[in-house]
Amino acid sequence: MLQRVAALACRLTDVDEAVVLLRGRAHTNSMVAVAWHCRHGGPIPAWRESQAAVRRALETGLPAAESGRGRRLSAAAPLMVDGAARGVLALSSLEETRPVAPKELGLLAELAELGSSALIERDLRARAEAVLDAGVRMLSRAVDIRDDYTGRHSAQVGDLARRVGSRIGMTAGELELLEYAARLHDVGKLGVPDSILLKPGPLDEREWEVMRRHPEWGAEMIAQVPGLEELAQLVVSHHERWDGGGYPGGLAGESIPLASRVICACDAFEAMVSRRPYRAPLSVEDALAELVAASGTQFDPHVVSAVEVEAGSDHWIAGTA
Repeated sequence: MLQRVAALACRLTDVDEAVVLLRGRAHTNSMVAVAWHCRHGGPIPAWRESQAAVRRALETGLPAAESGRGRRLSAAAPLMVDGAARGVLALSSLEETRPVAPKELGLLAELAELGSSALIERDLRARAEAVLDAGVRMLSRAVDIRDDYTGRHSAQVGDLARRVGSRIGMTAGELELLEYAARLHDVGKLGVPDSILLKPGPLDEREWEVMRRHPEWGAEMIAQVPGLEELAQLVVSHHERWDGGGYPGGLAGESIPLASRVICACDAFEAMVSRRPYRAPLSVEDALAELVAASGTQFDPHVVSAVEVEAGSDHWIAGTA
């Protein structure tokens, strides 16, 4: 959006160059060029906040203009966010500039306002993502505190799942959803009674009927948050099997979401190498052998191959220890 704003400003005001400058994060007085448009091509020129129009726009929060020879700035309008100038939209010409008409300065201000809206939307999205990330961590930690033999089951599954997803070629957006779903895959266990969840031995059939409801309960909880419907679908399917013998939907093969297939294998592996009240942990080698033995029946063979590489790495073993 900021790149489009720079191109529009350059074209509509008939100048040679337009640039969007934002204040640097480390030093509020420094400026960083984040978008620009040059009618004659070439690299971005050296813009400085000391140039008069930029300085006045930043100080006053109002458009400012000047004229001169060379790469002199001809006009600048502030990008306002939360009542402060976050940066400027600035114009310059290669030759002696004509005075900037009031109408052009008004147009520059409107384009700067459009740029401000893009920055505000970016900030809101970043805040929403931070809130979501904190919520995911809080819920997954709540599950681990109530039902965790290692103290970090959800985090371990999330970390391993992200690396496995990256290895099999999932996109950045898919990896983000995968990690969130992996961290929340057991959130439905918050609805399972302690007498079942914390039982120090094998469950009977009636107890298993209750335990098998946790993917649905977890998905129902997550789906209550607008926009997380896709995440809920990944959670509800994490106990489906490649051969169709899983639950709750009896899905098989590629009809199971890829992220759910990744979570299924990573969850099983992490559970096997963790200490349980009723058994000692398996070694990494034995746990991987169990996964390979169930490849093509319980687990997606392609996913198992990726888990073998990632879970067998020194990085993962060190992280577990």
